Amino acid sequence: MNIYLDFDGTIVEHDYPRIGKLNPNSLEIIKKLQETGHTVILNTMRIEFEDDSMQEALDFINRNETVSGINISQKTEHKVFPKKWNLDKIENDLYIDDIAPNIPLINATEVEGLMVDWVKIEKQLTEKGIL
Repeated sequence: MNIYLDFDGTIVEHDYPRIGKLNPNSLEIIKKLQETGHTVILNTMRIEFEDDSMQEALDFINRNETVSGINISQKTEHKVFPKKWNLDKIENDLYIDDIAPNIPLINATEVEGLMVDWVKIEKQLTEKGIL
C-alpha cells in the first residue's frame, strides 16, 4: 500500500517554516509501516515552497535519533489533498494527514491547534491488519 504522509500537524506540530515539536509515536509507527512493506511517500505543502523546508522535513524524518531505520525518499510533486479517513474503504492508497476528514486528532502541546493522534491511528491500522 502507498501511505501518503503529511509532515506539519502529522509528524510534527505546526511551526512552518521551522520544524515543530515531534508528535509522539509518529516516527515509531512510520517505521512499523515501512517494516510491514508499505511505501511511505511524503505529501506536504512544503513541496510547494521554494525554500529548503521540504529537504529539512525529509532530513528530520530520516535522521531522527528517536527512531533509526526510517528512509523516506519518495515525495509527491505537489501536495495531494488527502481522502477521507475511512479504513473500511481503502484501495491502494492511504492518507495520514491532519486535514484528512475524520482522521483522529489530538491537541498540540506547544502551539494552538490539532495534530494526528498516532495512538488511535496505530490501533485502527492494527485492527484492520494494515500494521
